[in-house]
Order: sequence, then C-alpha cells, then structure tokens
Amino acid sequence: MDNIVMGTAEGDSGEEGEIEETSHTPTQEDLNEDIQSILQRNVLVTTSNAVQEDRIHQIVHKYGINRLNEYRYTSGRHENGITHMCVTKDRLDVLRLLVKCGLDLNAQRPSDGSTCAHVAVRAKQNTMVNELRTLGADLTIRNKRPLSC
Repeated sequence: MDNIVMGTAEGDSGEEGEIEETSHTPTQEDLNEDIQSILQRNVLVTTSNAVQEDRIHQIVHKYGINRLNEYRYTSGRHENGITHMCVTKDRLDVLRLLVKCGLDLNAQRPSDGSTCAHVAVRAKQNTMVNELRTLGADLTIRNKRPLSC
C-alpha cells in the first residue's frame, strides 16, 4: 500500500489537458495530484510527445524543479522520489522529460540511499538501466548496503 507524504493523490480525474493555473500557492495535495496524473499509464502514453512535454513543463513551472526534487512518497519502508516512481511505474517517457527539465536523476532515497538506477537494477529492468545510463545516471553511486549498480 502506497502512502503519499503530506497529502493524498485522491481526486485525480486522470483527464488530459493543461495543469490548472491557480492564484494561490500550490499545496502539497496539488503536487500529489499532478505527480500521480503524469505517472498514470493511460494519461500521457496516448498523447503526442509535444503534449507530454508541455504538460511536464507546466508542472515544473507551477512547482519549481527544487520542489519536485524534494518530493517524496512512502511506499512500504521507503520514501521514493519522482525518479524512483518513474522507474517503478515504467515511465521512462516521463522520466526523460523531467530530467531534461532538471530533475536530479541521481537522487537517493533517505531510507537506503538507493537511486532510481539501484531500483531498476534490483527489478532487473535492463532496458531501463541502459536508458538511465544514457540520460546520465551515475551507476557508481553506492547505497547504504553499500552496493553500486
């Protein structure tokens, strides 16, 4: 069972389109909903690359890359970042766009120090590991075990 840190992802309609511009400061709940919406398989996969890229840019503009880099959700005993979520949900398309916008590909989980590359290696996602290397993932980073990729 996944738990979102500081809010929930409930209320996401899964509709395509623009991210709502608001006059208030976006809340953690807003961020949770937007992150969950871009990670849903049925939302961005069926849209063109230009639409995907526009939606990602809207989210980066709305929250800022620093807030996206700090985002965590709890799954089991780990607090995963967006990069970890993209790997576990097999959303390389979203990960590519977020990295292009400045998301930290080498962010480590606080619980075990694993990067998204560690997660991909452990899940035996060889294609994902190769793509992460191409995107600039540092496969020499050691987690707390201490294992590198």
